[in-house]
Amino acid sequence: MIINKKIIAIISARGGSKRIKNKNLIKFGKESLVANCINNAKKSKFIDQIIVNTDSKKIKREAERQGVKVPFLRKKYFDDHSPVYLATTYAANEAKLFFGNFDIVVQLMPNCPFVTGKVIDEALINFTKKKYKSQISFSKFI
Repeated sequence: MIINKKIIAIISARGGSKRIKNKNLIKFGKESLVANCINNAKKSKFIDQIIVNTDSKKIKREAERQGVKVPFLRKKYFDDHSPVYLATTYAANEAKLFFGNFDIVVQLMPNCPFVTGKVIDEALINFTKKKYKSQISFSKFI
């Protein structure tokens, strides 16, 4: 179990996409990809704070409709050439100004719709149990 750890989930959802316009707002079942990601993060037993890290006012509105804070719009690392870890690091540093310090950052991406609250919790348990400094999830593609 995770004890005495403050955990923030940062959902990186930029507005631009080379191939699919407003990709993160496209419906996945009954809700948008970003809403699906938010709702899965909310199902985690361990996440204390969820924010959406975006450069898009449309995504900001969708996140806020889901009850998640978007305390700032991303001003860096929103192009097709910036790796997502830079956007997450940027957001983590900005989030400290709004929410204070936290112990663990969980990076979530709307284009990974099958990362459920249970998967997030299992990853966090593994992460803390093994005292890792970082961890990435993946699965076999069939």
